[in-house]
Amino acid sequence: MNDRKWETDFAENVLQPDAQAEPNEMESQETVKQMRDTIVEGFRIPETDDTGQFDKAGEVYAQENGDGWMPEGAYAQENENEWLSGAGEQPEEAWNGEVWSGEMDPYETSGAPILQCRDLSCRFGRNMALDHISLDIPRGKIIGLLGPNGSGKTTFMKIANGLLMPSSGELTIEGNRPGPETKKIVSYLPDRDYLPDWMKVEELLSLFEDFYEDFDRVRAAEMIHNLGIDEKSRLRSLSKGTREKVQLILTMSRRAALYLLDEPIGGVDPAARDYILNTIISNYNPEGSVLITTHLIADIEQVLDIVLFIDRGQIVLNQSVDEIRQTYGTSVDRYFREVF
Repeated sequence: MNDRKWETDFAENVLQPDAQAEPNEMESQETVKQMRDTIVEGFRIPETDDTGQFDKAGEVYAQENGDGWMPEGAYAQENENEWLSGAGEQPEEAWNGEVWSGEMDPYETSGAPILQCRDLSCRFGRNMALDHISLDIPRGKIIGLLGPNGSGKTTFMKIANGLLMPSSGELTIEGNRPGPETKKIVSYLPDRDYLPDWMKVEELLSLFEDFYEDFDRVRAAEMIHNLGIDEKSRLRSLSKGTREKVQLILTMSRRAALYLLDEPIGGVDPAARDYILNTIISNYNPEGSVLITTHLIADIEQVLDIVLFIDRGQIVLNQSVDEIRQTYGTSVDRYFREVF
């Protein structure tokens, strides 16, 4: 990490004052500018700033602290041995006296959605695959994107993974549009075989280990072994169900922030579905989120926290599984059949 680079990025990209602000907003905008400049200089708000107006973007909260203002939640260090943080005392190894050196990202907002899209549309000729979708994907949840065939599920997943460009609107993951930065934290399983079938299983493990820093080869090899798969086997020699299990193991052995699983249980037998669902539940990063697309609702309902119904490119329902059961007195699968 470059010296103080994240502070500058945060100040410029999150706390940038709006040059087009209305006159009656100028006072607060000027305050934001002052705080931004102060953060770049070293995290301490001048004593003369007593307005009490602070931008909460990035979890930077103002806290009056005797002789001046100290941003709370940015984990500022009041002195060499004392921490100020809305989350409590932080480990010393996370701070080197000037910039962050630990794993925690100081300008990541833990409560902010991992994925956001606003007015997202994608058109193929006259066909509107996605029609002005706006939604947030929260952290730490397993979400089902459910809809009939042709409803726009795969199109959404491909846009999120940077394989398609939207016609209009915007989709961001951790504040970034799909690209190299998001691929570092997104683990994607497409709806079809995509790995070279001439490669051996052990070669695929090495491939993922080389490409992804967050790939856990030991965990992947253990799951491969538990299935009784010989790592010397070529992918083409395996059954369709076993190939899909291998692809899922590779996907779920990354410690990603977001898992995008497109039809992971489509086309496999019921026993394979049980294994796939158990693998998802047991191996995803608990601090991350899982977005699963499928039209096989009954098989996957048991693992979902939230469901999104999509039809003709539009989100027609966004509710938790518990809310659906309490409100409509039925399962997600039955309610899905009623809606569609």
